[in-house]
Amino acid sequence: MAVKRMRELTDVGVPFSFEFVSYSKKKKESNGVKSVTRAMLRRSYTAKQSSLSQQLIAYVDLDEKKNRQFHLPLLLKFNNYTIKP
Repeated sequence: MAVKRMRELTDVGVPFSFEFVSYSKKKKESNGVKSVTRAMLRRSYTAKQSSLSQQLIAYVDLDEKKNRQFHLPLLLKFNNYTIKP
């Protein structure tokens, strides 16, 4: 549900905020909770490009002006609303 709303906001050019637990599958480690104050979604990997395409959500951090990704199951908050598992 949160990703659907993120897409809707992105489609109309409205940034959103969110928090997630960081995780690097390659390094097999986390750097704790990350907060993004202004973001918009960008095109994610396709199923042919990555086996994690359904859970890796690609976004642009508008404050840092960097392309990033997060694992959807590790999403904690969206626009200050807590995400329930």
